[in-house]
Amino acid sequence: MGNRQRKSIFTDQDQAMMKAIEIVFPESSHRLCMWHISNIAKQHLASRFVNAEFKAQFNKCFYGCESETEFESSWATMIENFELQDHAWLKRLYELRVKWCPAFSIDIFQLELDPLKEARVIRHYEEKAKEFHQIELNQDFRCKNGAPNKVNGRGILKHASNVYTLAMFKRFEEELIDYIGLNCVEFSNIKNISLYHVTEDGRERIYCVEFDVPNSFVSYSCKMFESLGLLCRHALRVFLMNNIKEILEKYILRKWKKKSKVVAGK
Repeated sequence: MGNRQRKSIFTDQDQAMMKAIEIVFPESSHRLCMWHISNIAKQHLASRFVNAEFKAQFNKCFYGCESETEFESSWATMIENFELQDHAWLKRLYELRVKWCPAFSIDIFQLELDPLKEARVIRHYEEKAKEFHQIELNQDFRCKNGAPNKVNGRGILKHASNVYTLAMFKRFEEELIDYIGLNCVEFSNIKNISLYHVTEDGRERIYCVEFDVPNSFVSYSCKMFESLGLLCRHALRVFLMNNIKEILEKYILRKWKKKSKVVAGK
């Protein structure tokens, strides 16, 4: 990787590996494999997992919290409701929460990767790598020889079709379509910095989007750009409210551009 450290590294809870990563890759974000933790949890909490209410609360702590505050509240509720204050394994897991809970890593680039679910994937890694490489070559060829089909007119979708690889354009298109069901209200405007509250139909959660008008800079609570490198539906909703018809250059990662390999080879 050209002497560059990985953005994120996923491992199990091996203590020696944790210490080694801190020394060898100090700039990387060390994350613990959620799939591995889930399997271990079923062993340590076997009697609890037969309770549907506990399982739902446990899964909410793992996958359903979008902020550190929400996680802390959900975890405390689970511990209290099921009298787990003295559970040694859960205590240790809580101490390591910043390494596995998504709520503590929404601003870390992770590509939305899921943990490996089967050990045999590792054994067949080389074969899979060859397949992925061929797919990438095919996508590069398609990108060089035309834009996605049925992208007409102008605006931010047309611009996305011109700059993104086909795979990322499809992902962007999904976010843009989903923005249609969002309700967006300007909550405040101080010194040309607007704060918007964005909600989804049928859901109570409020997403906060801050938009710096003079600098066209946006920040938002879901942190999708920081973790995936792609603007979320909430940010796009605010952009279109402000008549921004192209994706700003600062929000287009080179790795997602059609010409990224050409640029990298120069």
